[in-house]
Amino acid sequence: MVRVTEPAEARREPPGGLATEPDDHGLGRSRGGLTTKLHLAVEQGQKPMSIVVTAGQRGDSPQFGPSQAASGSPG
Repeated sequence: MVRVTEPAEARREPPGGLATEPDDHGLGRSRGGLTTKLHLAVEQGQKPMSIVVTAGQRGDSPQFGPSQAASGSPG
């Protein structure tokens, strides 16, 4: 019996599950299960000015711009 399947590369999902999770979802997947990150923009007194919720596997640095924009600070 011969099975014909597509190569693993063709059906592999991009890192982080981006193909199946909408942008507005804050759930990520890792070996430990589902994860979420909260990115905060705070003032000098550590009062939160904005919170951006992302999937846990998303990088921290790319969220600097959106968290600063959500806080209303110039930038």
